Amino acid sequence: MTSRKLLSMICSLGGAAILAIMFISTPAAANGPVCVERAKLVQGLNAKYQEQRKGVGITSADTGALEFYASEKGTWTIVVTTTGGQTCILATGHSWHTMPAVAMGPGA
Repeated sequence: MTSRKLLSMICSLGGAAILAIMFISTPAAANGPVCVERAKLVQGLNAKYQEQRKGVGITSADTGALEFYASEKGTWTIVVTTTGGQTCILATGHSWHTMPAVAMGPGA
């Protein structure tokens, strides 16, 4: 995947993901995305960090899927898998805390 295509795909991910990528300084982000076979990546996240998939979404341009993995210990990883099958780590971190759902709308 070319840098231009990856940048285009990242730009199409949506508000929250883009903010996370922009404001998080990680070794993966500093050195460019790390891309590996998806099955190996998922197995490694589970074996090394006990991270499980917590959420997934399709990019707005239908060019891939963004996945969020987190562990009970608070480590987390954001990856994107392109329609071509390439899986890249976009960001990693620690101190993740799941927040309770908050009711929104009238009468909340």
